[in-house]
Amino acid sequence: MSVRPTGRAETALGLAALAGAAGFLLAGLAPAVGSKPLVEDEAVAGLVAVRPLGEVVDTVLMERGGSPLHFVLAHFALAADTSPDALRWLSVVFALATVFLTYDLARRLAGPVAGGAAAIVAATSTVLGVYGSFGRMYALFAAVAVLALDLFVVALRRQTVGSALAAAAAAALLPAVHPYGAILLAAEGLVAAVLWRGRGIRRAAPVIAVGLLGVPFVVANLRLAERYSVGFGDGERLASPGRAWSQLTRALGSFAGGHGPLVVVFALLAAAGLALVARREPSLGLLAAIVFVTPPILLAIATTEADPALSPRHLVFLLPFWAALVGVAVARLGERGALVSAAALGVLAAVAVVAPAGGVSDPRGRPDVILGGGPRDVALGGDRVIAPAEFVRRKVRQGDVLFPYSPLFLAALPESARATTLPPVEASVIRRAIDRVPREPGALFVAIPSDYFIDMRRVSEALGPGVDVRAYPGAWLVVRVGGPFSNPRTVLSEAARVLETTLATARPPAGTEVEYYLRSNIEGLRGALSSP
Repeated sequence: MSVRPTGRAETALGLAALAGAAGFLLAGLAPAVGSKPLVEDEAVAGLVAVRPLGEVVDTVLMERGGSPLHFVLAHFALAADTSPDALRWLSVVFALATVFLTYDLARRLAGPVAGGAAAIVAATSTVLGVYGSFGRMYALFAAVAVLALDLFVVALRRQTVGSALAAAAAAALLPAVHPYGAILLAAEGLVAAVLWRGRGIRRAAPVIAVGLLGVPFVVANLRLAERYSVGFGDGERLASPGRAWSQLTRALGSFAGGHGPLVVVFALLAAAGLALVARREPSLGLLAAIVFVTPPILLAIATTEADPALSPRHLVFLLPFWAALVGVAVARLGERGALVSAAALGVLAAVAVVAPAGGVSDPRGRPDVILGGGPRDVALGGDRVIAPAEFVRRKVRQGDVLFPYSPLFLAALPESARATTLPPVEASVIRRAIDRVPREPGALFVAIPSDYFIDMRRVSEALGPGVDVRAYPGAWLVVRVGGPFSNPRTVLSEAARVLETTLATARPPAGTEVEYYLRSNIEGLRGALSSP
């Protein structure tokens, strides 16, 4: 692809747009780090990652299934600062990295103005504005995806073994971050195979070898698929064609435009950018077509026997490519000179900033008793978690056991890192987690979120001596059962007894979140205990 020579003015415009975009994103993300309520999804990441590194890798690959890279990076972040904020700052770093790398990707495609435009789109996107401060892997996923794309473009241009090795190494990281990363990995591999045909396997061997490094992570993701009974055989479809298409369109709205007419405007710009890229470099046009079309097709043909919890956030790896395509179109509009380019970037920035949020919503802002979200003053993962977390900090000791992953235990860091935390609900995962519990466990802490009144005195009397029950009305019930226990299975049995006693004593109304929480975890614990 031949990009016309750029002058100093265009370079300055592109860099100014990049700096403004990065500053805008950071200004939005930084306040959210300490102000947003903690939620269960972040608790999973933090309470797994804070454990010794070997245990972290084993928990992710063998117990839970899935991609380990974010957990490993979070482990080192928490080693430096053992607080929930460290998880969120890690995401902020990768969100900013996504903006800078998206600039570089679009710059390679159509010059610095395209890079500046792409940076604006990425930095103002709803998905990065939400998940750029969320303590999970989504910002990392976007950053690794754009790194893989950027290095793939470099490899296409240079056509050297060294550049191909770098591109293959970056692509191999994709399934280490998220299962959907295998889509981009496979797409790049397919395009590379088409381009490499006839050049001899010997030169391709090192690149293939590096690319195969991603295979173990794909295999680990198969365990995650097994947890949700996802496959391509019998069972209900993962999504109807309409719902599969909706996942993609909502994701594109979260990239730019939010919802309504502006989504169409950005889609037209991206389509124009794709046409320009495909005309100049057909291989990149092919890659774009594959990565954008494949997700809804896979969602429509895959089958499942469980709730797959689909969300457009899982398609965040497409954000950099989409932003870059918009950037290419904007750069074409500004080819008449620096003033026109400046105007185009200004209009784009104004439209992107005023566009409504859409496509995804912040789980920390949604009222949910179990997950912990909502307005900070009433959310169970907000101000109401402070007092019960302080109780856990005072009481928890090395060798204790916490059940289950909870915003409460995340808020109790760093002291809660001494204990082993068990997963909720799923019997098969709880069963595998038993191997992590000390042979002679110490005390057991059970966290029960509830906006329903639970009589602490009655629960305490029903559980009997040796049990410390603390109620925080409208928020949490924390039960500590003194140890030590004779073996790990005894801990599971005691956790089930605590939940069963609470359910029988409190009698929360059927269909409420606390009733579901108690029943589903009782079922999971009893299911784990029923296996030898």
